[in-house]
Amino acid sequence: MALATLERDLASFVVVELVADVASRARTLLNAYSLRASDAIQLASCHLLRERLDHNVPFVAFDERLVVVARESGATVLGAAGHGLKRR
Repeated sequence: MALATLERDLASFVVVELVADVASRARTLLNAYSLRASDAIQLASCHLLRERLDHNVPFVAFDERLVVVARESGATVLGAAGHGLKRR
């Protein structure tokens, strides 16, 4: 069931490759905030996509630390209405 849902949803996803610009932005985030590398890459990808599309790209996260950093770095965060946030 979960696999079928994922396959259906994949059509609406935008995949951002780990290019040099994403890695550079992730490095900047890692130097400024206490993040896991994978979280920094996810957030850097959102910022790059927002810049390239020239409109707001919502960032989805349920990890409290990542939500705080995403908001501080200018991202619009969805899925973090105080429900189910995990602390790491």
